[in-house]
Amino acid sequence: MAIIDRETESALDATRDRYGRTVHQRASATARDRRTQAALATYATHLTELGHQLLDAARSSLDQLPKVPHTAAWRNPHRNQKALSHARPA
Repeated sequence: MAIIDRETESALDATRDRYGRTVHQRASATARDRRTQAALATYATHLTELGHQLLDAARSSLDQLPKVPHTAAWRNPHRNQKALSHARPA
């Protein structure tokens, strides 16, 4: 992320005048869009590997708690989320 940030700041510096005001709006927007896309790609690459492990840890922790309606969505991820969020406790 530091590399992405440094590259973006270099690109944004080229769009500013000596007083720090942005003078090239389109180039500035393009640099920010590139930063956003690069950050999303980096997060997707590195965090999706850990996602399943984190969800498994959360589910196993919930299995140790008493069953209540608001944790049912975590216990069974294949059920309809909307139906669970509007369900009334029995």
